[in-house]
Amino acid sequence: MPALAWRALASPLHEAAAVHALAQPWRSMLASCGARELPADSAEHPLALLLLTGGTEAAALRIHERRPSQALVLLAHGAHNSLPAALETLAALRQRGAPASLVLLDGPDDPAGELRRGLHAVYTHRSLLGARLGLIGGPSSWLVASRPRPELVLERWGPLVVDLPMEALLDRLGPDADSDAVHGALEAIIAEHRLDGVSVRCFDLLAVRSATACLAMARLGQAGVPAGCEGDLVSAIALMWVRQLLGIVPWMANPARFIAEGLWLAHCTVPLSLVSAHRLDTHFESGLGVGVAGRFEPQPVTLIRIGGADLGRLWVVETEILAAGGAPDQCRTQALVALSEGTRRALLERPLGNHIVLIPGHHRRALEHYHRCLGPGRR
Repeated sequence: MPALAWRALASPLHEAAAVHALAQPWRSMLASCGARELPADSAEHPLALLLLTGGTEAAALRIHERRPSQALVLLAHGAHNSLPAALETLAALRQRGAPASLVLLDGPDDPAGELRRGLHAVYTHRSLLGARLGLIGGPSSWLVASRPRPELVLERWGPLVVDLPMEALLDRLGPDADSDAVHGALEAIIAEHRLDGVSVRCFDLLAVRSATACLAMARLGQAGVPAGCEGDLVSAIALMWVRQLLGIVPWMANPARFIAEGLWLAHCTVPLSLVSAHRLDTHFESGLGVGVAGRFEPQPVTLIRIGGADLGRLWVVETEILAAGGAPDQCRTQALVALSEGTRRALLERPLGNHIVLIPGHHRRALEHYHRCLGPGRR
């Protein structure tokens, strides 16, 4: 993992001793957040620039020009014209479409917490730039709004799509493949191709081997590997993003049914680390193989969906799980989430696609900040 780094910039009007003294109050805060000081910027490290004084705008932009695809976080404080310099610099970076954000080191909203979030967002951006997302078998035929070009994924979100034929998985399985065999084959493919996440056209396993990938996906998610179903690249990007930003492999699910209380989400797999218990059933649509019926406890959650023609849109809602379900006419893992009337209308009138990603906890602020400042929503 690349280290997080920071560098102080000051106007040439300030002597070296004065610059050192100006930076001193922030050194311990930066060190506590895992950032180390570099005497010069390095493209090997996600970077934060501490603008100690005014007159640092041009120097900050020159650093960006040497690393144009990488995110910067600007750090400002309330003296020596640091804040106006940071605002001018951030405005210029935004005009260039650059990924950048601003943290106030003496701001009103928990500066240390804001600094940690800002630095981690920059690290997430760097991690996604070098990530490898395996697509095995291509998207399922029904995902007509969720099949972006690999070049677009790379440009807008950072991961390189590693396109693999379904035979890459099938050739590793015998004629009577079970869930353990599918899991082992996927682990081998992930290791061989150095994948950070994977999405599988899993229904083809049903047609060719009468097997499912549901339990294998659940086990991969439990182990921290983002694993998406149905060859859905868009949801797989969201799974990888959340894994890097929040340290959670979330649940990818179908919006199955609206009722008065909210929306039932359902799928035949779920990362086992997210549920309090689970049992094995058949796959819902086919009645074959193994599906995972996980039980979610009532808890706060965040729902997200990315999408749009340029992958630049984000739908995010903070809500809560009201109940777990076991209806026989839905996929095996089921959770009822509360949704307001306005949210329900927005989902029905302006959908970004089928699958929705559920994340335990409330994370809207961190997700929107990343998307707006460092992700495709910054343009």
